[in-house]
Amino acid sequence: MIYKVFGPYSIPRDGVLIAKTPADRREFWSAVQAEEDGLPDACGCYVFSIRRRAWYVGLAERQTFCQECFSIHKLNQYNYSHGLDKSGIHYDADLKLGASGVLADFYPLRGRFRLTGGALSNRNKFDLKATPTSDVTIGNNTYTPAQVGTLRGDIRFRSAVPYFGIGFGNAAKGPHRVGFAFDLGLMPQGRPRVGLTSSTGVVSSSDLQKEESKVSDDSKNFKFWPVLAVGLSFRI
Repeated sequence: MIYKVFGPYSIPRDGVLIAKTPADRREFWSAVQAEEDGLPDACGCYVFSIRRRAWYVGLAERQTFCQECFSIHKLNQYNYSHGLDKSGIHYDADLKLGASGVLADFYPLRGRFRLTGGALSNRNKFDLKATPTSDVTIGNNTYTPAQVGTLRGDIRFRSAVPYFGIGFGNAAKGPHRVGFAFDLGLMPQGRPRVGLTSSTGVVSSSDLQKEESKVSDDSKNFKFWPVLAVGLSFRI
């Protein structure tokens, strides 16, 4: 089996969100087909990226790319990185990624395939900002835009997390001057923790706490964070 890398391809957008209409999807796949004949009907791995960072890794195995990549579930996952709506409030969500730690590799087959496990310091988070332009319900009360001002906050996860993954390849050694490595793993981040403040101070703390709970519930899909890494090593 031969794997080849294609792309990147720009996804059609409607403001800050991926457009969901069938016409948008047809236009996108027509552009991909024009560039790489047959690619929309192929299978394999695909990656949604934000600002050149991998954000979502998927596998089109039983369906083709054009059937798999833009399902409603995938669109909702990706769109969350740019904004979310809760209680009539639209939040701009800025994703920030970061992790470091110690990993150990185990090679069960005496080849280049490996199992990886370890502990990471997790810095993944979303910075949130919302400036309502109409009346909104926060907690048990309704507030005007002037009363709310700007809502700011963040979504954080556990700072210390385990890592589980599989990989293939290793550092260049022996007669080889170049080495290739591919890793696919998962970070269990735990339940999201949300903090919100209002710039005016009018919104009560109890209402803000209820809003934080709603946003946390809406973010529960991020308990498990996928990790994809591809690397090259050179021996001088």
